[in-house]
Amino acid sequence: MMQWFLNLSVRAKVSVGMGLMVLCLGIVIFTAYTSIKSIEQSQTGLTEYLKETARVADSIAGGDLRVSVKPQSDKDVLGNAFAMMVQRLRRTTTEFAEGANVLASSASEILVATTQVASGVAETATAISETTTTVEEVRQTGHISSQKAKNVLESSQKATEEWSSIKFEPAWNSIGGNWMSCQVHYEKRYRL
Repeated sequence: MMQWFLNLSVRAKVSVGMGLMVLCLGIVIFTAYTSIKSIEQSQTGLTEYLKETARVADSIAGGDLRVSVKPQSDKDVLGNAFAMMVQRLRRTTTEFAEGANVLASSASEILVATTQVASGVAETATAISETTTTVEEVRQTGHISSQKAKNVLESSQKATEEWSSIKFEPAWNSIGGNWMSCQVHYEKRYRL
């Protein structure tokens, strides 16, 4: 095949060379155009991907962990990192919620126990107050009883002294041996 090229004239060889150059230049231009289109499409795809990633990041920053992160491939470092971050944030949020529920339940139990203790304390205070009142009443009753017993003792000692000083025989004889008259006479004398 090379032989026919060598048999051509210089002018023909230059024409073939120019044709080959134009052909090569066309291939280069076509390849460059295709590459540029491919780069433009890649940039457009990359721009759209970055816009979607930014939207997901805004949603996460706003507290919405329901977003769906879909990495483009296993080699998509940014997409895989976002997917893992959302998964971990969901798990952490769930753990916090469970902890808050346990804390709320514990607080309710503590409140119930505290209310029961307060009720018991109030009942105990009431019982102590009632006992104190009863003790005071018993003390006052004891004091009054003591005073009455003292008065009765004094009266009985006085009566004993007076009865022992009375001579019953002359009084008995003077009233005619009547016990009732003796008692009336004594009551008049001592004003009972």
